[in-house]
Amino acid sequence: MADLAVAAARESKPTCAPAERRIPISRYVGEAELDWERKTIFGRLPLVVGHASELPAPSSALALEIAGIPIILTRDAGGTARAFLNACRHRATRLLPPGPCEAKKALVCPYHAWTYGLDGALIHVPRAEAFLPTAKVSLAQLPLEERHGLLWVTLSFGEQPPQLPAGTAEIGEELESLGLRDLVLFRRATSVRKANWKLIAEAFLEGYHIARLHRTSVSPFFVDSVFAAERAGHHIRSASARKAAREPGAGDLPLRELVTPSYFLFPSTVVVFHPDFVSVASFTPLAPDRLQWHHSMLVERAPETEKARRHFEKSYQLIEEQVFSREDLFAAEEMQAGMLAHAGPDLVFGGLEAPVGWFHDAIESHRA
Repeated sequence: MADLAVAAARESKPTCAPAERRIPISRYVGEAELDWERKTIFGRLPLVVGHASELPAPSSALALEIAGIPIILTRDAGGTARAFLNACRHRATRLLPPGPCEAKKALVCPYHAWTYGLDGALIHVPRAEAFLPTAKVSLAQLPLEERHGLLWVTLSFGEQPPQLPAGTAEIGEELESLGLRDLVLFRRATSVRKANWKLIAEAFLEGYHIARLHRTSVSPFFVDSVFAAERAGHHIRSASARKAAREPGAGDLPLRELVTPSYFLFPSTVVVFHPDFVSVASFTPLAPDRLQWHHSMLVERAPETEKARRHFEKSYQLIEEQVFSREDLFAAEEMQAGMLAHAGPDLVFGGLEAPVGWFHDAIESHRA
C-alpha cells in the first residue's frame, strides 16, 4: 500500500475516473437510523477504546464513555485487562469519573462504599447483614480483547467474546510491523462535537480535502489528492503521499517521511502513523447530530528532555487542536448544520472519495 502511494506521488497529478456515489441525508440525521446503529453496529461489534499503554501498569484503572455508555478499564495485579460497566451493583452510582488513568487497589463506590476488586469481584459491603445474598454481585463485565497494542471492547454481554471483524488479523500484522504495540501514551483528548459520527469517519477516508481544508496546517507536507486505499474485510488501509516522496533521493527516506499510512478500523477508529508519533482516534454516537471524540497521541518513549517534550507538545497542538479539532471536526459540524438547508435528499461523493462508499457498504452489510 505504501509503495502504491509513493509511486502515485511521483506522477504529475492524481489519477481517477469520474464517479458518483450518493448517500441519503437520512443516514446522518434520523433517530431511527441511530437506534439501528446502536443495536446492530455499536451494540454488537468490538470497538477500539484505546491503546494498551493507557493502562500502563498492573493495578490501574481508567474510566471512559463509549457511545454514551460509561465503562471502566482495569489492569489487575496479574496484568490482565478487563472492562466493566461503570456502575455500582447496589444503586448504580458511577464508581469513577472520566479522567486520567489512576493507580487503584480497588474500586470504591462514593455513595455507600461498596468495594470491588480490579477483577470486578465484590469484596466489601458495609453492613452486609442488611442485604440478601442475591444483591451482592460482581460488576457487570464487558468482553475485552487486547490485540496488536489496542483494547477492543464490546458493549454487550455474552459467554463468548464476539469475533473481531474480518480483516483484523491482516491489518494487525501491519500494525505490529509499524511498532504500534510498543508505543506509549503522550496525551489524550476527549470532546463532544455537534456532528454525526459517520461524517468524521468519512474525513479519514479521502485525501481530496487535504489541500483545501488543511491549507494552513498540514497541506504543505502532502501531494494534493494522492491517496491510495484498499479494503481489508470491513477495515480500510490507506496512505497519503507526502511531498518528500518526489524529492531526489526519496528512496532512502524512512517510509513515514514518504507517506502517512492510516488504518480505518471498522466501525469507528482510525490509526494514523505520522512521521514520529501515532494518533489513535475513535468517534462514537451520542445522538444523530452529536459524537464523542477520543484521541490518544502515542510516542515511541516518554520524552526525557524538555526539548523533546516541547517538540511533542507542538505536534499535539498541530494535530489535535488544529487539524482534528479546528478543521476536521469543525467541517463535520458545518456539514451537519448544512444538511438542514440542503436542497436535495442525498450527499454526493466523487471518484477521489471512493473509500467513503466502502465504509457505507460495510454498514449496509449489517442490515441483512
